[in-house]
Amino acid sequence: MVCRVVGGDWRAGSSPGREASVDGFYAGLPGLHAVVNIAGGFAWAPIADTPAKVLQQQISMNLVSCALSCRAAVANFRKAG
Repeated sequence: MVCRVVGGDWRAGSSPGREASVDGFYAGLPGLHAVVNIAGGFAWAPIADTPAKVLQQQISMNLVSCALSCRAAVANFRKAG
């Protein structure tokens, strides 16, 4: 995931500190008015040939990263009032 805010980039990895990294990123931003999450990673293979590990990677990349960003954004919204 890449987040572009006033020229800055932040990339989410699969490290154990991912939640803290997302929370820290949003906590350091000025008050937000909106957040747009665009998840677009995918594995190009028939479902019958796709191993569970690849499906979990897709869920992590597309769903979990979006959910973590939304959660951290709500905290930013609340802080900004």
